[in-house]
Amino acid sequence: MRRSVRRVVVLLQRGIWMVAGLGLLPVGAMAQAPTADEIVSRLVVRDRERQATLGSYQSLRTYRMAYKGPLGERRAEMVVRMDFAAPDKKRFTVLSESGSTIFCHQVIRKLMEGEQEGAREQNHQLAMLSPANDRVKLVGTDLVDGVKTWVL
Repeated sequence: MRRSVRRVVVLLQRGIWMVAGLGLLPVGAMAQAPTADEIVSRLVVRDRERQATLGSYQSLRTYRMAYKGPLGERRAEMVVRMDFAAPDKKRFTVLSESGSTIFCHQVIRKLMEGEQEGAREQNHQLAMLSPANDRVKLVGTDLVDGVKTWVL
C-alpha cells in the first residue's frame, strides 16, 4: 500500500511541474483541453529539445544535514561545485565540509553519487515522465503562480 501511495504523490508532483513547465499554449487558448497523452508527448518533445541544446553548466551547492536521534544530535555541511557536461556527465568537487565526518561521507556523498547516476542518459529516460514509464490521467486544471495549468 505504501508504495502505491508514493507513486501517486510522485505523479502529482511531476504533473504540476510538467504542465507548468511546458510553455506551449495557455489552457484557455484551446477550445478543448488536450488529452493526458498529448500533454505527456509534448513534454517528451520539449525534454529532447532541451537535452539537445544543453551544453554545460556549473552550480555552487550547499548540502546541510541535521540529525536528532538515538545517536544524539549531529550536523554536517558540504559546499560543492557541480559541473555538468552534456549529454550526461555530472562531477562534484568538494570545496569544504564540516560537522560529522560520517554523515558527510555516508549520507551527503551518497546523495551526490545518486545524482550522478540519475544524470546518465539511460537513467534519465527511466525517470522521465513518458508514455513508456507512466500512465497518466488529466484530472483537471489548477492555478499555479497565476498561470492556469493542467493537473495530471
